Amino acid sequence: MEKTRGKKNTGLLIAAVGAFIFWGLAAMVGDRLFPAVSAQQTDPFVSRRVDQLEQRFYQLESKIDRVEQEARRPAVSTPSITGGNDAEMRLLRSELDSMRLRLGEAECGLLHVDERTLTLAARAARKKALAGGTENCRSNSSSAIELSARP
Repeated sequence: MEKTRGKKNTGLLIAAVGAFIFWGLAAMVGDRLFPAVSAQQTDPFVSRRVDQLEQRFYQLESKIDRVEQEARRPAVSTPSITGGNDAEMRLLRSELDSMRLRLGEAECGLLHVDERTLTLAARAARKKALAGGTENCRSNSSSAIELSARP
């Protein structure tokens, strides 16, 4: 019995010394042998993707600025241009109506999700505060959210 206990202690001692040597070497040269994954991916891929996203945001921002500037300019109307402007105005109005519809659908969807995430007590308190007034978007929160097709 003592022979097996001595062999177990010797085995544990050898295993502990081996682990100590392994972790010591890993601490000294581990970064050179096995570089961290984040360090490998950080430079070329992430920075390129960030640059692409910055370019897209800059393009969007410049387009929005251009549209705002055009909206601020006073409209110059002359009799010869009026016919062309009517068609453009109808197109812009229809696009604006379409965007208003999509915005209303998105707001309704947000109210749907908000209603779903409320606790029962909060939902009851909100319904009591409305006192008879109903919001169509909140009234049937269990139904699916449907958005119209994008143009």
